[in-house]
Amino acid sequence: MSEANSMLVSNDIGSSAKNNASNVSSVSHQNSSSNSTSLLKQKFSAQVEQQLQQLIKTDQEVRAHEQAHIAASGGLATSGPNYVYVTGPDGKLYAVGGDVNVDVSPVPNNPDATIQKMDTVIRAALAPAQPSTQDYTVASQAQMAIIQAQEQKTIMERQKSQSNSGNSKSTQINTTV
Repeated sequence: MSEANSMLVSNDIGSSAKNNASNVSSVSHQNSSSNSTSLLKQKFSAQVEQQLQQLIKTDQEVRAHEQAHIAASGGLATSGPNYVYVTGPDGKLYAVGGDVNVDVSPVPNNPDATIQKMDTVIRAALAPAQPSTQDYTVASQAQMAIIQAQEQKTIMERQKSQSNSGNSKSTQINTTV
């Protein structure tokens, strides 16, 4: 019986040791898994935090960009800023794009006023620290409108000069006759 007891005890100890080894292995695996999960959570948290910081920065830049357009528009803005939003991982909305509508129509029959207006449009379009491609396009279109207004002004001055020249010749003829 002592052999049996011994064996039993030995089996119990062996079984116990086996269970303990299995438990140690399991605990070790859980710790490793727990560490991996913890590292993943930290990495994920860091990525989320980085994404949030980028969204906050972009939101601030977009809002400052559109406000610069409005501030330089000299009253030509026909709307407030319109923003394009994305939802961040925190559930909040962040502006990632935007626009401001500005009146870019020429002033009919007044090239000087058109030139002044287009100068303002150019200043408004290029007001942000980093103008977008669209901003440069608007400024270019306004520059073209200035060139057209200058041409119109030249034609109008020529016509006025010819008209005055014709009137003064007529007047001179009338006074010398």
